[in-house]
Amino acid sequence: MKYEIVYSITAHEHIDSVNGLYENIIKFNKGLNCLVVFHCEEELYNLRNTIPTRENLIFNPIRTKKARFSSSIFFAHFDNYNLLKDYDFDFFCTLSSNNLFVRHINFEQIKTETPYLNINKTGYSLGDKDMWMWDEFIKNHQLHGLFFECDIEIKVAPHPGAYYRKEVLGFIIDFCKKKGINKEMFVHDVFGAEEIMFPSLEKYATGIVSKRYAACLYGITEKDVMDVINTGSVRTWLRKDYTMVRINRNPEDKLRKLIYQL
Repeated sequence: MKYEIVYSITAHEHIDSVNGLYENIIKFNKGLNCLVVFHCEEELYNLRNTIPTRENLIFNPIRTKKARFSSSIFFAHFDNYNLLKDYDFDFFCTLSSNNLFVRHINFEQIKTETPYLNINKTGYSLGDKDMWMWDEFIKNHQLHGLFFECDIEIKVAPHPGAYYRKEVLGFIIDFCKKKGINKEMFVHDVFGAEEIMFPSLEKYATGIVSKRYAACLYGITEKDVMDVINTGSVRTWLRKDYTMVRINRNPEDKLRKLIYQL
């Protein structure tokens, strides 16, 4: 079976929210062969048989606790890629389980704008010192030194809603393996590794940081959801092609139920 997109999701909430997210992905990826893989914690993994079985729904047998300011989310997506690396697919999308689609994806745009593997040493740079997690990142002297050695420009971006070509994510994972980038390197850190490692290594592997199609808003309102549905944009953001929003993980959340009815 050939899949256009693999959706890789870290999850730890209610099994009904997992099932709802799977159905949401399939609904808004109409006409595409998608494979959905969840990386869960132990309690949620043990409930996987309480929802319908589907051929394109996989639960990774590796179960780990997820923490926001750690490397656990970053390496969970690695686990999902490694589980599926022998599958035939084109794109790998990283999501969190609090992301839901509200618009159909534009697959032609994803094919056109998602960068190809093209290793690009743009030169080491720490970027804007006011950026998210800068002060915490430089305390990791081992990782910081490796980025300097390899001429990697440090970038920061949310990880949900990023699409990677299979060969690009494969390169990123192989690079981390060769350079000894593992969980132990992050054990004392208090920043979200996924929000630095993915964009920085994507920039190194392709020359750009690709679009994120999830609007990651705090304090999201029904108006925000409707704005994304109707315009692909939200608040003062200039983008017009968002397809997902970040939503409360509670299966009884009002906005979650609204989106399920779309």
